Amino acid sequence: MAQPTPASIDQRKPRGRRLWFDLHSWVGLKLCLFLGFVCFTGTLAVLAHEIDWLLYPEIRVAPGPERASWGAMLAAARSAIGRGRNR
Repeated sequence: MAQPTPASIDQRKPRGRRLWFDLHSWVGLKLCLFLGFVCFTGTLAVLAHEIDWLLYPEIRVAPGPERASWGAMLAAARSAIGRGRNR
C-alpha cells in the first residue's frame, strides 16, 4: 500500500474548513474596523476635557498669588459638608 502524497492529502481536506477560514477572516476584518472606530471615539470621549484644556487656554486656571494651607482647605471642606458627617 502506497503512502499518500502531500497533493492527495490536500485534495482530501474538507471544503468546509476553507469556508470557515474565509468567513472568519472577513468577519474579523469587519469587526476590527468597527472596534477600532469604537476605541478611537471612546478615547476622544475620555480625553475630551484634556483636549479642550490644550486647545483653549482661557479655561485654564491661573495660579493665585498665594497658596492655601492644608488646614484652610480642610476647614473649607468641613464647612461645605456641614454637619452631615460627624465623627
